[in-house]
Amino acid sequence: MKKMTAFAASDKDARLQGIGTSDAPILMQASKYKTLVDLWAEKTGRVEPEDLSEKESVYWGTYLEEPILRAIPDFFPDIRVRKDQKTYWANEYLYAHLDGRIVPSGDIAEIKNQGIYQAKSWDEHNVPPWYYWQGIAALNACSKAEAWHIFALLGGQKLVYRSIFREEVLNDIDLFKIRAEQFWRQNVIEDKRPEATCESDLRLVHPPEETGGSIIITDAIKKKVEEASKLDSLATELKDKAKKLRTEAKISIGSAEVVTDDLGNPLYEYRYRSGRKTVDSKLLKSKYPDVYEDVLKVGEPYRTLSAKKGKKDE
Repeated sequence: MKKMTAFAASDKDARLQGIGTSDAPILMQASKYKTLVDLWAEKTGRVEPEDLSEKESVYWGTYLEEPILRAIPDFFPDIRVRKDQKTYWANEYLYAHLDGRIVPSGDIAEIKNQGIYQAKSWDEHNVPPWYYWQGIAALNACSKAEAWHIFALLGGQKLVYRSIFREEVLNDIDLFKIRAEQFWRQNVIEDKRPEATCESDLRLVHPPEETGGSIIITDAIKKKVEEASKLDSLATELKDKAKKLRTEAKISIGSAEVVTDDLGNPLYEYRYRSGRKTVDSKLLKSKYPDVYEDVLKVGEPYRTLSAKKGKKDE
């Protein structure tokens, strides 16, 4: 087992050494941003881990850790937190980088700076799932800590405090350890790719330079494509119906700009908005080709699944 050490959580090279708390939500498929294929590609060196040191959100999150930490006793007088900033290893591939420790219990303290639009997730969950699994991973790495506490500043306006107690989550800690071992042994050491689950996975698994050839259609492929086509047709039909009903409602509203209830409370607005401003790309290219090339933004290549034109099956 590796000894306790210290490295910045944003250090992308250090993050390749194992599975950290920030990887835990991805591993447990609770992340909104990355998949198991993304994690596999990073840990096996196929793609460069994102350079978090240049992200403003990471900068402010790190910068505000200490002010938030110092403010905790002002809002929760019975709690004292000391800065930690060390990395603890559960084994040769599982680690946790801690923000702080509760004094004198030694329980784990996590500090987060959240945007105001993320506040809703704290109303819907005791701890949002992507942070919950970070807590589970931290408890796994720090076996003597009886609890993990998270202090999150929401939109610079409200400090919330939530806890996960070890004795209540023993099954999830075990589940995390099992998943982590499977991933590290099979997907990293043996280099077995996880199953693709979304379009971004497919771009990683089958990049443009590796696509080609043909495949004989199977019943499963045919069934999925046909069902998708039916749903597309239904969606178009429903969208057209919704548009027609909305237009009929606008006709009934007439010249009014606000629709109210019987008590005068506003329910809907129907106002003119400023016209959308766009750039005529063809005109820009013809008159100012150098400027066009300078501002041209090219997206990532993508694959489309479309029916081949020609004679259909009899």
